[in-house]
Amino acid sequence: MKLAYVLLLISAIVLVTGCADSSPAPDPTADGGNAGSGNSTANVPEQDAVVRVVIQPGPDAQTEAQEALVLAEPGDVIEFSEGTFEFDGTLSLDGVNDVTIHGKGMEKTILNFAKLGAGKGGEGLKIKSSKFLLEDLTIEDTPGDAIKLQDCEGLTIRRVRTWWTGGPDAANGAYGLYPVMCSNVLIEHCVAECAGCRLARARVYAAN
Repeated sequence: MKLAYVLLLISAIVLVTGCADSSPAPDPTADGGNAGSGNSTANVPEQDAVVRVVIQPGPDAQTEAQEALVLAEPGDVIEFSEGTFEFDGTLSLDGVNDVTIHGKGMEKTILNFAKLGAGKGGEGLKIKSSKFLLEDLTIEDTPGDAIKLQDCEGLTIRRVRTWWTGGPDAANGAYGLYPVMCSNVLIEHCVAECAGCRLARARVYAAN
């Protein structure tokens, strides 16, 4: 009887010891576990970043602005900072679509073309581009049209002022805003003052 009791006690001790020595199963969600853990990162393709070129007032503004227009690609934004810019040549954009030009507001960003000679074409901005947006600036004292847009489809001009600081004069540029052969044109909250043409400050020719 004593032998049986001893054997039973030994068996119980072995059983308890075996349970205490057992190791827990590996955690599949621990660091270094499977790839489905919450630490994994999905591969998401990056979207093309918008290129924004900021032009500051100063002696290099003419070169920097025209260079930005020549090198522009679809989706680019060209921003004129607050201040007065003095230009002696037309700024032109030709053949590149989906470009935005904007300033900091009609009263804050002034593009002055008083130094532009009439023999150089005379326009302040000359645009031939579709899906074009111009907003939040003033263009003043151009010898020709302040803004001429030709063969454009889907253009918006918003919060733009064109004027001649010397007051009404036949020698002023003919038109403030002049879209030619354009379609899907939106002009809103704009001002055109003191243009040389007595009949119109803005003219829309064969545009809709």
